[in-house]
Amino acid sequence: MTKVWIVQLVLALMLIGQVSYRNIIAILKDLLDYDISLGTLNNIFNTAVEKARAVNATEDLSNIEVTANVVDNLMNARGRR
Repeated sequence: MTKVWIVQLVLALMLIGQVSYRNIIAILKDLLDYDISLGTLNNIFNTAVEKARAVNATEDLSNIEVTANVVDNLMNARGRR
C-alpha cells in the first residue's frame, strides 16, 4: 500500500461509491488496518477539486449544449426524480 494508492482508493470511494468520510475511515481501518483522519480526507478531496478546476479551466466548453434530456438523465441517475 502506497500513499498514492490510498489517495486513489479514497477518491474512488468518495466519487464513485459516494461513501461518507466517516465510512471511508471505517473501511480503511477495518479492511486495511490504516488510520486516516477527517482532515486528511478533506485535504485529499480539496486537492482533487483544485486539480480538476485547473484542468477544466483550460478546456473550451462553449460549443457544448446541455439539453433538457441530459439534465433529466443526470437527475434520474442520482435518484432525484
